[in-house]
Amino acid sequence: MSAFELPCESNFSSSVFKMTQPSVIRQGEWVGDSEFTRALIESWTRQYAEYLGDKDAEELVRTLTESKQLFDHDDSLTLLSTIGDEKVGIGALRQIGQAGGITLITMLEVLDTYQGQGIGGQLLEALATRKINASPSPLVAHVSIHRPCVKQFYLACGFIALKREFVDHGGHCLEFDVLARQSSRMHLSAAQLPSAQ
Repeated sequence: MSAFELPCESNFSSSVFKMTQPSVIRQGEWVGDSEFTRALIESWTRQYAEYLGDKDAEELVRTLTESKQLFDHDDSLTLLSTIGDEKVGIGALRQIGQAGGITLITMLEVLDTYQGQGIGGQLLEALATRKINASPSPLVAHVSIHRPCVKQFYLACGFIALKREFVDHGGHCLEFDVLARQSSRMHLSAAQLPSAQ
């Protein structure tokens, strides 16, 4: 199995919540877990530093952290990946618009030491299952053009590239690819997608 052959079929069963390998996916509190949030903040800072530089990346993540934007997620649409008692990944969704609108992946992160084990694919499918149960809307991700491996991950999981757009992110104009995964009932064009907020 190559790095991009992940268990990402669209008919993935809701039994993902009962899986024990590679991790257990569940809802739970995470903001109060200082070790986990510190690891996430370090990861976000490294990712932004790849194209903003260290100083601007630290400033952006600090601004987003202090404003609580990085931690403002609907608990019912946020899932944690755990191995034993340790949180190793997180995924979150946000519904945009009314029923049938867009479901945006606002966070999909696996801690560095656990990457490459299928946890990201497991989280993505759990989010897709959660989204399907909540709404028939397309699942959309914004992926930085500076993260080609992340884009490849989404493409390997059945997403298609729709458009490229610039987004003001904490005072920094960042370029993203907009990717979406459609169910067999949905036909989505780039014109139907809202701009990132």
